[in-house]
Amino acid sequence: MTHAQKAAHAVWHGERPLRLLFFGRMMDYKGLPLFVAALDELRTKGLIIDVTVAGEGDLKGQQQRLDSLGVAVVNRWLRDDELSSLLATHDAVVLTHIEASQSGCAAAALGSGLPVIATPVGGLVEQIIHEVNGLVAQRVDAAAVARQIARMATEPALYRGLAHGVARQQQARGMRGFLDNMLGAIAWQTT
Repeated sequence: MTHAQKAAHAVWHGERPLRLLFFGRMMDYKGLPLFVAALDELRTKGLIIDVTVAGEGDLKGQQQRLDSLGVAVVNRWLRDDELSSLLATHDAVVLTHIEASQSGCAAAALGSGLPVIATPVGGLVEQIIHEVNGLVAQRVDAAAVARQIARMATEPALYRGLAHGVARQQQARGMRGFLDNMLGAIAWQTT
């Protein structure tokens, strides 16, 4: 069984803290400071979650805040097997983009069977269908993101429903579907 298959079958039931993953190249548009602000808000409310931030790039001055929140940080380029392992050991992916067209991170998460919590930016709302394969914050702000994380972390039945929604759409919304859509768009523009 591949890591993706294991992840698709490992559905969180609320028996431990939810494990969230924020990953990819640390670019400004990914909104790491927004994610950290949402984590701060959740911490002040006493919600315990396990978080990993992984990927190469500038952490935008967030290292100290991440450390104080107990976030595991892997700040370097990830090999494919490392990313597969991270996806297999987390319950959901968080995308706090402040701008975006589509997200390869969303496609990787969905293809691995993980629901996604996202901001309502660009093509993310096409990839993440609210309360079907993930949760979409109402706004691009820390409180709105924190609210959706809290819902997922405190409502195991909601999480299970999202995981089943991801499984139903896995082939179309995973990396293969993402690439097929991109190639289709390129072919359309060249004809």
